[in-house]
Amino acid sequence: MGQVSNASFSGTWGKNKDGQPSTDCFVGDPKQYANAGCAIIDDDAASIGAPFNAHGGGVVATVWDKSGIRTYRWARGEVPSAVAMRSRPNEANWGVPYARFDFGSDCDASHFHSHQIVFDLTLCGDWAGGTFASQCADLARGQSCEAFVSQGANMAEAYWKVKYVDVWEEDAAAPERSTHRA
Repeated sequence: MGQVSNASFSGTWGKNKDGQPSTDCFVGDPKQYANAGCAIIDDDAASIGAPFNAHGGGVVATVWDKSGIRTYRWARGEVPSAVAMRSRPNEANWGVPYARFDFGSDCDASHFHSHQIVFDLTLCGDWAGGTFASQCADLARGQSCEAFVSQGANMAEAYWKVKYVDVWEEDAAAPERSTHRA
């Protein structure tokens, strides 16, 4: 992921075992945590959990096209009008994405195919369990991920409330048009 300029996204790279940016997307890289790959973290504290919920949630959009993958997030009230009106997406007025992965020699587009949209509250596991103590030190306080999630009070804000999901695709017969599926 070396060719992606840090100025082209607002988030920060996650850290590998050496405390360096986790920019190698190969899940078997010995410098990475188990099954971690590369990760860009949205630095806004209101992007997840109780602060996100307290602001009434927001909107997340991912653009996956021939140039790469970009992810945006807006708080309620800051959503671009075309997105809020659920009309044809146009990144021109979306601002800077919080995550950006450009396809090229460091990131082959052929690795991305046959994906599905999944809403998941996986707790711990290979990746999150392996990084919990370092990535969430303020929450971990010396305990494992499993011990933390076993305390019900710690999971009060662990839920999804989804109003709708839109998927837009380029029409293969006419690339200038899009199809919309709700």
